[in-house]
Amino acid sequence: EYDSDSAFLEAEISHLKDPPYGHTDNSTIQGGMQLNHRIQDFIIGTNVLTAGLEYIVDDIVDSIPHYNYGTNQKTTNKAAFLQSDWQISRAFTFLAGVRADKHNLLDRAIFSPRLSLLYRLRNYTQFRLTWGTGFRAPEAFDADMHIAFAGGGVSRISLDVNLKEERSNSLSGSVNFDMPQEKYIFGFTLEGFYTRLTDAFYLQPVGADDLGEQFVKRNGPGATVKGVTLELRANYNKMAQLEAGFTLQSSLHAEAVENIDGLEAKREFLRSPNDYGYMVLMLFPAPKINISVNSVYTGSMLQAKFSPDESMASNEYRTASSYT
Repeated sequence: EYDSDSAFLEAEISHLKDPPYGHTDNSTIQGGMQLNHRIQDFIIGTNVLTAGLEYIVDDIVDSIPHYNYGTNQKTTNKAAFLQSDWQISRAFTFLAGVRADKHNLLDRAIFSPRLSLLYRLRNYTQFRLTWGTGFRAPEAFDADMHIAFAGGGVSRISLDVNLKEERSNSLSGSVNFDMPQEKYIFGFTLEGFYTRLTDAFYLQPVGADDLGEQFVKRNGPGATVKGVTLELRANYNKMAQLEAGFTLQSSLHAEAVENIDGLEAKREFLRSPNDYGYMVLMLFPAPKINISVNSVYTGSMLQAKFSPDESMASNEYRTASSYT
């Protein structure tokens, strides 16, 4: 509230001169090529060989002068990939591939292999086993540019000068079943997954200034993400269709990491639910009419809460309730 119109006008002018919001300019260029060659008689069975190149440029300038915050980042990534998709028989397919990436923020190229074996049991059931590796470059991502209001100010994220890439090593296995009938089809996919992260990214608090809390993105000792997903699907006579999925997972750092100064270090990932799911129901009562009902479920998750004044209330961990 203001005592007079002149006081309000003065505050408005001050706000417009130094607004608490900023400007983002982001441009992305992506190009590539891919060649496929089918070999009909490859030892046994057929093989489709694939080779390709990819080039990505991402340029972003994000600044909020009021909070003394800014990001000016240009990244480039050159990649080449090779893949062999070998259909050994009607029952077995073996896929092998490798991708090489040269990111401008990395001193060396990173090679990411991938293997997958598919087994078809009769006409309705498939079993798949997959292993692969990947990485995330030591760059600022969308989440790092998000400024959260906390503790009466803002929390800002910067990158550690020694930040290196995060590597992943993943293994998954799944069974896929689909049973078609004259008027309906139903099926499910059950998948288990295990991912080991090396040098996993995490945010370490480094104190506060007049504008709020500050965090540095650093490499942690590692982390493991594992779980199981069940997906269900059904369609009745093209009049009703249902798709649903549910995931149970665990996301833990190899060692406890600090999230807020003064609070106990935790192994659990913050804001990462251990269970979540979705459901989509579509009805087709008439040729030009369809009805869709969607639902998303997010389980409870651990959060870190900043206190505006620690003399009145302490920083603390909270468990956010599940919601739909």
